[in-house]
Amino acid sequence: MKLSLKKKYFLLPLTLSLLVLITSLYPLPKLPEIGFIAIDKAGHFAAFFILVLSYLWAFIKSKRDGFAKINYLLFSFIICLILGGLIEILQHYLPIQRFGDWFDFYFDIAGVISGIILFIMLKRTKTILIIAATLMSPFIYSQSELSSKEFQDELNREYADPEDSPLDSLDLLHFISLEFFPIDESYIVEAKLIKQDSPEFFQMETSTSRRPEYRVWGYAYFTLNDEEHKLAIYQSKKLMNTLEYGDYLFLPFSDLSNGESTYYGGRYIDLRIPEGNRIIIDFNKAYNPLCAYSNRFSCPKVPSENTLKTNINAGVKKFH
Repeated sequence: MKLSLKKKYFLLPLTLSLLVLITSLYPLPKLPEIGFIAIDKAGHFAAFFILVLSYLWAFIKSKRDGFAKINYLLFSFIICLILGGLIEILQHYLPIQRFGDWFDFYFDIAGVISGIILFIMLKRTKTILIIAATLMSPFIYSQSELSSKEFQDELNREYADPEDSPLDSLDLLHFISLEFFPIDESYIVEAKLIKQDSPEFFQMETSTSRRPEYRVWGYAYFTLNDEEHKLAIYQSKKLMNTLEYGDYLFLPFSDLSNGESTYYGGRYIDLRIPEGNRIIIDFNKAYNPLCAYSNRFSCPKVPSENTLKTNINAGVKKFH
């Protein structure tokens, strides 16, 4: 499987790498060599502990397919290892009154390994992101925190990219932008969430013979267009056991606009498991199943219980 990465997520780890490199190569007065156990070693450990977490975070956030976890770990380890070794070599050979200390490199490695061990031990991506956010809050940028406009712009970039686009070749040739309803904050609702106790998995119907297993994770209750509504939120059995999508929730829905201004088969919204019993549903982030663009795909059909008896004039419109 090819590795298709979203470059923007690597701004964080690359910025941190550059910061570590500049700090390490900044000229200082000649200092005596420091022993194995010293405060500067703790700095090396902490810097590379944070750095490897930032690279793992970037790999998670940049992927939308099932790239193997071992590759995230391997690439992040190698990148940090190269940076740590490069710093010690440059400190040794550059006239900056700094000296290469392989003890520093050992603590770099210890920080990287500790970060990877923590990453492996954690069961949910959400937890690793919370830790990363705490350590790197000035830089953190999460897909789940995208505004409606940023989400739509990202969707357009993805569809315009030949490597990621679901569009058929002729449609891609003429593609400029998806058509969206004007962003309307009244379609961003805070729903009361009632989680199901030990729900059973079922085979969800799709546009093909494929039957992926989902379960009803919970129900969202909210008011929209002056009416009370209820939607089932689903969890994929396959994705819940992956590191990057362990907290992923799936919200397919249909409404009265389907077949007219929106795709006749309904639309989807991606969610993440929230901390409490409330969840934000932003219908401006509603997107079409891939089947709306090409019959090459197999798409879950919207369950009948998720039919809204109102027009959702938000999110992406029908294609063509």
